[in-house]
This record gives sequence, structure tokens and C-alpha cells, in this order.
Amino acid sequence: MKYVALLSGFCGFAPVVSAASALTGILTDPLGHLVPGANVSLLRRADSSRRETKSDDRGQYSFGAIDSGEYRPTVESSGFPIITRTIQVSDAGTQVEDVQFSAVASQN
Repeated sequence: MKYVALLSGFCGFAPVVSAASALTGILTDPLGHLVPGANVSLLRRADSSRRETKSDDRGQYSFGAIDSGEYRPTVESSGFPIITRTIQVSDAGTQVEDVQFSAVASQN
């Protein structure tokens, strides 16, 4: 005897989920040299959530799987002034935001 299963109840559609975006960039000093080990924080304006990372030995930082919207990245490295920007991250894809420190921080 053969049994045939009908799965009509399981033939639904999965909801469409928007793909996440990514934010990456390279940090350099005023002369264009790479800045490894810098602290990079990312504040999402919509809900004030914060993520943090460090730049790698190539001066690169990366935040994966972030929602689109307005963000405030802040970059800190010893010997340089803190840099904060406001950026708009678009839907799905990788957005590049390179940062160049413009001066050496004053020593008080």
C-alpha cells in the first residue's frame, strides 16, 4: 500500500525580510598612514543602540548586519582628536566611510 502525503497546509509564503547593510572603512592619519587599533563606536539614532569595534592592522573597521537609518560613528585613537560624524546608511549593501584624522591632538 502506498501513502501519499498532501502538504497543502505547509505551502505558505515566507515573509520578505529586508537585507541588512554593512558599514566599513579605513582609518588614516594626516599623512595617509594606516591607523590600527583605533576605537570605533556606532550609535544608531533611532533607538540609541551602540556597537563598538577596533580597526585592524590595515586600519580597517567594519560593522556587519546593521539596519538602514541615521548613525553617528565616533573614531578615537591616541594622539588624535576624536572624530564624530552623522551618516545615513542605505538599504542592503556595503557602505564605505573612510576617516582621515586631520591633526594631532594637542597635549595639555
